[in-house]
Amino acid sequence: MKLSASFLSALLLAMALLLSLGGCGHTSLRFLEKEPPESAVPQSFFPAAVAGQALDESAVFPISFQQEGENISYFDIAGLPQEVTWRLQTMNWLDRDRLVLVVADGRQSVTGNVIMSKALLFDWKVQEESFIITLPDATVHRVEEVEDTLYFYDATTIYTVNSGDFSLKDTAPNASGSAALGNLLLRRDDSGVVLENMAEDVDNIRVARNDDSGIYGNQMLWAPDGQRFLISRQNLTDQSGNGMLIGSREGEFLLEIDMTGTVRSDDEDDMFSRYEFTPFWSADSRSILVADSSSLRSYSVFSGEMLNRVRGTFYNSASSVQDVFGDQVILCKPAGKGWVTVLLNLSTGESVDLLETPQSVAARFAPDGGSIVAVESENASRIYRIQL
Repeated sequence: MKLSASFLSALLLAMALLLSLGGCGHTSLRFLEKEPPESAVPQSFFPAAVAGQALDESAVFPISFQQEGENISYFDIAGLPQEVTWRLQTMNWLDRDRLVLVVADGRQSVTGNVIMSKALLFDWKVQEESFIITLPDATVHRVEEVEDTLYFYDATTIYTVNSGDFSLKDTAPNASGSAALGNLLLRRDDSGVVLENMAEDVDNIRVARNDDSGIYGNQMLWAPDGQRFLISRQNLTDQSGNGMLIGSREGEFLLEIDMTGTVRSDDEDDMFSRYEFTPFWSADSRSILVADSSSLRSYSVFSGEMLNRVRGTFYNSASSVQDVFGDQVILCKPAGKGWVTVLLNLSTGESVDLLETPQSVAARFAPDGGSIVAVESENASRIYRIQL
C-alpha cells in the first residue's frame, strides 16, 4: 500500500519536531515551567489520607500576619471565605505553641444546631499555615488533647481525632450532667457524683455523696492540666451554692472550700437569699476564680484560703470573665458602640484596657501567661495576639 506524498511530509515534520525537543536540554513544556512552591509546614504535620477522616480536602489554610501596635498583632485567616460570617464556638490552647479554634459558618438548622463546624489548628512556630477539621452537626464548647488524641466536646457527642494525622477515631455520647476529660468522666446521679474511667474495666469511684443538707455536682470542671477537678455544693435549705469540692484525677478527695461565711457577710440582711456563683479554673491550675453578682474572688486549690477579692459593679457579670491566670483576669465589657477587653489585677484592683473591637471577644492566656489571644465572636476570621 503506497503512502501519499503529503502524509510522508507530515510524518517527517513531526519526527523532526520531536527530535529537536529531545535534543534541547533547556526546553520544557509550558505547563511544567514552574515547580510548585514548597510548603512552610514540616512534612510531619501533613495528615495521612486514611478512611473515615474528618479532614477537609483543602487541609492547609494560610494565615497572614499583621502588626497593629507595639504589643498587639493579628492574623487573618485567608482560607475562610470573607463573605461568610464565621462565628466562634470555642478556643483552647493545646500547649505553648498550638492553638485550636472552632468556628461555624453561621448557617443553622431549625433546631438551632450548627450545620458545619470547622476546627482550625494553628502552630505559632509556623505562623503561616494551619489545618482544618470539619465536624458536621456539632456545636463544640471545649477542645483538649490527652496523649495522642484530640477531644471535641459537643453538648451530645464527644468526637475523638488522632493528633498525628487528624483522622476521626471515634464518637461517643456526651451525657448531660457530666464533665469529661479524655476517658475520665465525672457523672452526677441521685446519690452525688461518680468518677468513671470509660477506657478500663474498673469500679467507679464515688467522689461526692449528697446528704440531708446539700447536693453536689451542679457545676463540675476539670483543671486545665487535667490533674484536679472541682464540684460545686448546693445547700438544700436555702438553695444557696455554699462551697466547692476539689479532688484528684485518681478520685482522691483533696479539700472542700466553704464559701457560706463569705456569702452571708456580703448580704447580712438576707442571709438565706439564693446565691449564684460561677467558678473558673486559672490557666495555671493553681487557683479558682469565683464570680458572683458583686465581686470576684480567687481561692487556692492547695489550702482553700481566699487569695484575692475585688468588689464593684464593673465586674457584676460572670459572662464578662474570659480567662484567669494567677491574679490576672481577662474581662470583656461593652463600651459605647463596641467592646473593650480588659486585664484586671486581682491583688491591686487595677485594670488596663487591652483591645477595642466592634464585637465581643473570647480571650485566653497562653500556657506561660506571657501573652493573650482574642477572637471576636461574630468575626472569627481574625486572631489577635497581645504580648504582656
